[in-house]
Amino acid sequence: MVPILEYIVKSAVSLAVFYSFYWVFLRKDTHFVLNRVILISSLILAFILPLINLNIDQPEPVIPTLNINFDEPVGAVSAISPAEKAGWSTWEFITLIYLAGAAFVLLRLVYQSIYMQALSRLSKSEKQSDFTLVYMKKDIIPFSYFNKIFIPESVSAENGLQSIIDHEKSHLRQMHFVDLFLVEVITIIQWFNPFAWLYERSVKEVHEYLADRSVLSRGYNQGNYQALLVNQAMGGPVFTIANQFNQSLIKKRIVMMTKMKSPRLAQLKSFLLLPVIAIILMAYNQPEKAVEVLSSLNPEASLMPASTPSPQPVNFQSSTTPSLKKRVSNVKAEQIKIVGKVVNSETGKDMPGVAIVIKGTTTGTITDDAGDFAILVPDKDAVLVFSSVGYNTQLIPVKNSDRMYVKMEESIVKINLSGPNSLIAKDKPASFEKSPGDTYVVIEELPSYPGGTDALKKFIAENLNYPADAKGKITGMVTVNFVIDKEGNIVNPKVSKSVYPSMDKEALRVVKLIKGWKPAMQNGKPVACKVSLPVIFK
Repeated sequence: MVPILEYIVKSAVSLAVFYSFYWVFLRKDTHFVLNRVILISSLILAFILPLINLNIDQPEPVIPTLNINFDEPVGAVSAISPAEKAGWSTWEFITLIYLAGAAFVLLRLVYQSIYMQALSRLSKSEKQSDFTLVYMKKDIIPFSYFNKIFIPESVSAENGLQSIIDHEKSHLRQMHFVDLFLVEVITIIQWFNPFAWLYERSVKEVHEYLADRSVLSRGYNQGNYQALLVNQAMGGPVFTIANQFNQSLIKKRIVMMTKMKSPRLAQLKSFLLLPVIAIILMAYNQPEKAVEVLSSLNPEASLMPASTPSPQPVNFQSSTTPSLKKRVSNVKAEQIKIVGKVVNSETGKDMPGVAIVIKGTTTGTITDDAGDFAILVPDKDAVLVFSSVGYNTQLIPVKNSDRMYVKMEESIVKINLSGPNSLIAKDKPASFEKSPGDTYVVIEELPSYPGGTDALKKFIAENLNYPADAKGKITGMVTVNFVIDKEGNIVNPKVSKSVYPSMDKEALRVVKLIKGWKPAMQNGKPVACKVSLPVIFK
């Protein structure tokens, strides 16, 4: 996942958790100041927590570059060329949709701000000591916007003008517009998240409760004030970034005015937010620990991910993959059982057949069909090596964690056509082979081509045509990335290093003609593998 999208998703989850907490424990309480503090602080926390990296007992994975041993690899794959960008990836498409939605909500906010500024300029206004009173010709619902109070001209002292002004002045004194501005920024960032809009509604509700309390504390008759609310509820348009007499809140406001005050002890419920924050932090930094907390009654119910692998022959203690619920026999009593799951870092899918070895030994295991594994290590100082064809090898220290969640990152096999002949298929197919000591060896193979790189180079030379518009003018090396699937077919070829449009197009054409690949092998089964191939024009 794109990092910024991952951050936004984590923030969305945090908003959902915090709002659910408020809805369950606090929304019916009359401690309005506390509720306001909780709502606003949790909004801010929702965007801070995903940025906090605790690094507690979290091993730093060592991720060396995949070594294919085709001599020196040719062509850097660090930049994405315009040719590769020609097709939209899933994440690019999602990012575009997200940005379009955010832009729409932002423009909506800008339009509302400009509209209200225009209203204030075109209407009669009266400057007071700490605010400006704006008289509207239309029968609108009275509202406040920053230091301006908008009321219809038809409102007079007889029908509650002063109580309306006092209500709106309480919004200004308590700086409710700051909360509303923050909420609007959040709805721009989280426009797709229904909890962001629920936050906006709840913040406005609390603002109205606070303003009502302030008005009634000045000695206004509660019955007359409630009648005024009902009369004003039939006003005009609603402005989302303003405080106003909103008819959708009237019933709730009247109920809150007549409701018995919540006991002071009810404020202690807010401390329940602290373990919620702790769990969210654990979930973002140490998901396996968070699962232990949430599933303590069944500690083996779930696992969380940890890291990634690369191709190397490995000896294993057992011919079968130990699942998380299977026992590992013939072990010393002092050994420690480590369990975990291995997934693809980009797709999140389970990865079966990943080789896991204790560093410096020939002892190991492989993940089962669900990507789960269990292995016994001699002590907490052990380091586990995760490897798989087409993925970066990862070295993960055990330390104090007995559960791991490993995310494997795909790597690219870089073919070198200028070195000695390679890419030659082995005589034996990749498989499990029994070796002395009742251990098993996983033979891993990279993709191969009939005749090796010499034959591949010859095929390219015979089929490559120098584009007429570039011949004699431009030379260079076009690098093409593609996937060799389980059937040995070339899939999704793209230019990763561009030279010239017509040369890029010709390189792609020739690559698509290459047939006869033998797929990479992992644990005796064919697997897909990413490959980088240079096509030279000289």
